Amino acid sequence: MVDAIAGAPTKEGNVQLLQELLAYPPAVVVNGDSHTTTTLDGMGALDGVSIGDIVTGSGVVTSPPTTVVAVSETAHTVTLSQATSTTVANTDFTFTPVPSPLPTTLHLFKDTLSPTLDTTEADFEAEECDFSGYAAVDLDYGSPGLDSGGNGVSFATRVEFQNSTGVVGNSVGGAWLSVDAVPGVSPTVKSIRYFKFLVPIPMSVALATLGAVVVLNTPQLNGKMIFDN
Repeated sequence: MVDAIAGAPTKEGNVQLLQELLAYPPAVVVNGDSHTTTTLDGMGALDGVSIGDIVTGSGVVTSPPTTVVAVSETAHTVTLSQATSTTVANTDFTFTPVPSPLPTTLHLFKDTLSPTLDTTEADFEAEECDFSGYAAVDLDYGSPGLDSGGNGVSFATRVEFQNSTGVVGNSVGGAWLSVDAVPGVSPTVKSIRYFKFLVPIPMSVALATLGAVVVLNTPQLNGKMIFDN
């Protein structure tokens, strides 16, 4: 059963964490023509368009996502992974880089903490859960896809926290993601993105289990975390 879907305000350490986690340049919009084939031609400047980018636009198939398989700046063409469904001239196509998440760690904090955008890393660490068997978990993200709005989305592999003995228990107030090293940013700086539960989740008895799936979305700076227990 889903107990909480916690919206995630952004905590800025130096730049917004979602951009750092996904390490992607912005989407590129290029005008061109489609012909119910795998080729877009008559394209404008293709700077920033790369193999693997997710493509959207008039007539572009979105399920499964269409991606770029070849780019020719001299011929002003882009080859797609699947044919377009219509012939359209002089229309805009959007090329969105595939998210490439950096290693991140998921932590839980006690309900005695009410974080704000001014909450520091030390504040989170001081209120980190310590129930029996607790340990922060490194996340692995699955292959990115498109949501219903045509935006890039990536789901982390579901992870579980469990109270091993019940000797020490906590009431869990939420969770946070941390990343240690970001390209172009000092590795001594951690950035944090937190998720506060509407209702605390008890982890006080032996074998109490809390599962979590982190969902990251681009290009919007948003995301959610789905918990079950």
